[in-house]
Amino acid sequence: MYKDNEIRLLIFDIDGTLVPNKTLQVVPSAKEAIQKAKANGFETMLATGRPYYFVLPDVIDAVKPDWIVSINGAALVDGQYDYQIEYGFTLAETRKAMDLFKNEKITGGLKCAHELYAVYDYPGMFQKYGHGSSFFEAHIKDGTQFSVEEMFAQKPFGGFFFTLRSHQDIVNLFKDFGVADMEGEAWDLYPKATNKMRLIEETLDMLHLTWNNVLAIGDGENDLEMVGRAKYGVCMGNGDNSVKAVAAYVTSDINDDGVEKALRHYKVIQ
Repeated sequence: MYKDNEIRLLIFDIDGTLVPNKTLQVVPSAKEAIQKAKANGFETMLATGRPYYFVLPDVIDAVKPDWIVSINGAALVDGQYDYQIEYGFTLAETRKAMDLFKNEKITGGLKCAHELYAVYDYPGMFQKYGHGSSFFEAHIKDGTQFSVEEMFAQKPFGGFFFTLRSHQDIVNLFKDFGVADMEGEAWDLYPKATNKMRLIEETLDMLHLTWNNVLAIGDGENDLEMVGRAKYGVCMGNGDNSVKAVAAYVTSDINDDGVEKALRHYKVIQ
């Protein structure tokens, strides 16, 4: 058992924290700092809406995560990509999501255990989610002809879709799910009962740690609760004001060595 208030676990958001928007690379100073922290014996975790297979290779190389809280808290995978905790869609939720995508003609798919399967408009899903990147495209498969049972067998944990409908229309349409606006026409879909916080807390229990042993770094509103709960909660300088308000420490911008400065501030590295 570690001492209360002793930092043992480092939790990182990805986009806007490690990886600048519209890039595919971790900021070099952050990568070097995290690797020093790993050498000093700290465990690392990624907390993301992405499934593990869409976490950028440079992020994996930089963080070498012991744990990934993925798909907005629907699944926990370890450093070998084995699932440890799962809160996937039920058969009824799978049917509901598939029906909504098809009946409403919404370009969308389901994030399953090892692939993202398009439910409606596979070409559109491939183009919009793939971004022309072979890394993303490799895991986007055509599930438009799957039955509900065939899709459920792939272990869906969440979904992703594209639409220009209003925020309120989406909230009403997907009232049986959790949804997150990813900017533009992109939306995340996940089981209503799941969230990152519950899965992080289950992991902490498993590791015999508490929030007093956590340094968490994030930038967006979806990181607010995580940063607020951690004893050593850090908001990036480029972060949302709501996250800055609950953070114990506000570091500099992502491109101004923000992650490195935060780890130095808390003496995780020298």
